[in-house]
Formats: sequence, C-alpha cells, structure tokens
Amino acid sequence: MASPPTLPISSNQSTTTSSAAAQSQPPIGTPAFRSFMTRLSTSVRQGLSQRRPWSELIDRSSLARPDSLSDAASRIRKNLSYFRVNYITLIALVLALSLLSHPLSLLVLLCLLASWLFLYLFRPSDQPFVLFGRTFSDREILGLLLVSTVVVVFLTSVGSVLISALLVGLAIVCAHGAFKVPVVLALSLLSHPLSLLVLLCLLASWLFLYLFRPSDQPFVLFGRTFSDREILGLLLVCTVVVVFLTSVGSVLISALLVGLAIVCAHGAFKVPEDLFLDDQEPANGGFLSFLGGAASSAAAAAAPAVAAARV
Repeated sequence: MASPPTLPISSNQSTTTSSAAAQSQPPIGTPAFRSFMTRLSTSVRQGLSQRRPWSELIDRSSLARPDSLSDAASRIRKNLSYFRVNYITLIALVLALSLLSHPLSLLVLLCLLASWLFLYLFRPSDQPFVLFGRTFSDREILGLLLVSTVVVVFLTSVGSVLISALLVGLAIVCAHGAFKVPVVLALSLLSHPLSLLVLLCLLASWLFLYLFRPSDQPFVLFGRTFSDREILGLLLVCTVVVVFLTSVGSVLISALLVGLAIVCAHGAFKVPEDLFLDDQEPANGGFLSFLGGAASSAAAAAAPAVAAARV
C-alpha cells in the first residue's frame, strides 16, 4: 500500500531568519556607508591630483626673507592659493603624527568617530538602538553623542592634542608661505577675469534694472512683467549667490584683508608729523567741545551788529 503523499508545509522560519539577518546587518555593510567611503576616496584622489610637485614646494632657491610685514602677508596669501592642496596634506600629516604619538587620544578619537558613524549617520532607520534593555530614539542618541563629543574634546587630552597639532601645522604653513617667493604674481580681480566679468554683470544689473531704471518703464522678461519688489528680490538672491557661492566673494574678501593689512602696517610704523596739533589743541576738549566752538564763533559774528545798533 502506497503511503499518502505529504503535503508541503510552508514555514516562516526561513523568512524570519532572512529578515533577522537583514536587520542584523552591520552598519559598515550598508549601501550608504559604502557609497560614503567611495565618494570620500574619490574626493581625496581628485584633491591629491591637483597638488603641486613637492620638489617645487621645498625648492630652496626660491626661499627669501620678506622685505616687510605686508610683503609677508601677500606671499602667504598667494602661496596659500597656489599650494593649497600641499598645505592641507602637510597639516593632515602633522595631525596624524601628533595623534600617533598619543595612542590613547587616537583611540578615544576613533571610538568617538565610530560612534557618530555607526550609531547616528549610517544606522538604518528601522533598526533601533537598544542598550541595557532600553530603546533610545534618534534625538536621545544625538544628545548623547553631542555630550560625548564635548567631554572628549574639552575635558580630555584629545582637544589639546588636536589644537596643538593644528597650530603647529598652521605655523609651518605660514612660515613657508612667508619665505617662499610666490609663483602666482597677483590675486586680484584683474588676475581673475571670470570673477571680474561676473562682478561687472552684477553691478550692471543693479544699476540698469533697479537704481537708474525709469519708473514708467516696466521690466519684461520672457513675456512676463516684473514689479520693483520682484526685481529687488531677484537681485538680492543673485548677489548672495555671487558673493557666497562663487569665487567672487573670496577674491573680494582676500583683497580687502590684504589692503587692510597694508594700511594697518603702514599706520603702525609711520611716525605721524603732527607739528603743531598739540599747541593748538583746545583746553575744553571732549565729545561736545564743538558746541563751545560754535557758540564762540556765533558770538564773534554777532558782536559788530550789536555795536552798530548801540551807536
């Protein structure tokens, strides 16, 4: 007699096992983390490909003492733009050597960085964080990580190691930038024709579309008439984008800072030629001393008229 056929029984065990394995997947294997590491490595390779030759950086024949403080500031500014990638690599190397010489600080910093990566940034949203039988929300995890960061940076030796390494790296960069004769001769609007063109277009837009546009002449673009308020809003948005999101802002700020540094250096070292200012300084000096001067001038002007009236 043949045995009865067995009915297939579906079990949720395999499904449960696969879902548990998917939920227990470590954050380091998530696609977000792999994509982040790929983009990071790509950005680092692209940045390092733009570095200048190290032989050019350490060329002793191009080292010379600056003539003045303004000359040193100008050299630093130009060399920072030219050797930007090399200087960042040098600061990172100093930071790495400082951390390697303090293994405990390096271990604490790596643990803090791993906590930020795997507990907050790349933790799956459907995977709760459970510690000692308690489930923590994203806000609680963020608060704990912020408190841990403040404690590690300001209450341990990690902060002092990082700050000292950054200061040493910046000192090396500034010293090299001050004594290195720059290859780039100028960093101004004339040496940035694209920035100059963008700035001139923005200035022309302000002049001809808002400041000096006749009130009875509407501005029409693509068949649409724009009001004065809409034109002002568009110009403000364009100004913010040009100044803060392009190279125009950095060029203007660097030029202004260099100009202020030159003015301050000249004003500090220039002996003022005040030959007779101290002798003619009024005795009643002060913030409201001009009132006394104006009253005396008015009295002197009115004296002849009063004398003529009496006669």
